[in-house]
Amino acid sequence: PWAGDDDKELYHIALSTLTDVLAGEGNESHFRRFIKKHQSLLRADARSFAAVMCEMVENPNLVSKKVVEDWVSRWRSYDDYEPWMLTNVHEPLRTVGRMDEAYAAVELALSMPPDVMQGQLRLWASHDAIAAGDIETGLRHFMAVGDPDALFPLDQLLYRWAESVFAMATADDPAATFAQVRREWDAIALDKAFFKSHPNYRPIHRAAMSFIAAAAGTWGAKYWRWRQVLAT
Repeated sequence: PWAGDDDKELYHIALSTLTDVLAGEGNESHFRRFIKKHQSLLRADARSFAAVMCEMVENPNLVSKKVVEDWVSRWRSYDDYEPWMLTNVHEPLRTVGRMDEAYAAVELALSMPPDVMQGQLRLWASHDAIAAGDIETGLRHFMAVGDPDALFPLDQLLYRWAESVFAMATADDPAATFAQVRREWDAIALDKAFFKSHPNYRPIHRAAMSFIAAAAGTWGAKYWRWRQVLAT
């Protein structure tokens, strides 16, 4: 039992720091041993659980998919989540192919009072809707993101992808809009190394590209998409 909220807060800060150090380059085996030995403690509450899951998100090759699934399959066991914690839950769910549960985790987070991760969660919800062909819902989530300049760099990337989709969806001149979108996407110049480090971004990236190329409706747009797929 905690002597008070301050003690509990210090514990979680220390735990987050420790897991971050253990998950660092060259320490992977220490991290794996640590979470195995102390799994009961690390699974005791949502915040401790989320600290472990965060490292699995940040370091896709840290543990095997079997270990990721063993951990993330327990995500519904907690009733003390805050929205930011679920950002570290929905991505591992995607990693192991539990897509419906990933959508549910994002939906649960968005049903709570918003915190600093609201924009990121809205962007994932937007891209999930785009991938499902529900542009109206995707746009609704996108419009609720807020100031894009306040987003983290990776979230700004999600924002730009979604922004391009909705630009094409509402374009009066699809050819001109696609030309602008193509210039912006080509300037970003992502490669396979990026998606190896961020594997959950590849499906939404490709879904966005597919919509953009279809909305442009030209062979040139289809070729652009094909070239992007090969490069990423």
